[in-house]
Amino acid sequence: MKKIMISAALLATTASMAATCNSITECTEKISAKTKKKYVWGGDLKSSGRFEIDISKSNGEELYSHMLATSGYTRIAISSDTYEIINARDIRYREVPIVMASKNKKPTFREGNDHYMMKYKLVSNKVPASSIARNFRPFMSRYGRIIDIAHSGTVIISDRAKNLKRLYQLLGELDIELSDKEYKRYVRSQEKRRECHSKK
Repeated sequence: MKKIMISAALLATTASMAATCNSITECTEKISAKTKKKYVWGGDLKSSGRFEIDISKSNGEELYSHMLATSGYTRIAISSDTYEIINARDIRYREVPIVMASKNKKPTFREGNDHYMMKYKLVSNKVPASSIARNFRPFMSRYGRIIDIAHSGTVIISDRAKNLKRLYQLLGELDIELSDKEYKRYVRSQEKRRECHSKK
């Protein structure tokens, strides 16, 4: 049986409790007891490995979100102390927290792999939101989604918190004011791109 190790070495932990479990269901019960959070789900929670984790009250939720992600699941909050576990592929049908962001407003996410929706308002009015959305798609996680709202210069991304932090850093590097010369060069490159596509 494949053994999946989730290390807590990167986290500052106190009063830790070693936990070994052979299924997501068993891990859920142990982590729920430690973090005092309730979990509900429908059907069987299937996993392909054995988990060995070091749990504390401070890191339990982050580790658990990673555990769910490795098994193809995610969790969504339905109250302050209760979560529903769903298949990650169904996240697009569910409501997730919305976080506003811009170059000057850093978004805040809970540590781990829970899903969020980030609305990023571009500072630059010369870099089309559609161009950013198109070029960012290869960097999305498996069930991540990205769209643009052209008239408002906004990019909307739904993805795991860990990946959204990385995407936000990339957005900050792209969201810059272009000089007239740089903008004309960008426009020419886009025109050439369209010409190449039209010839195919």
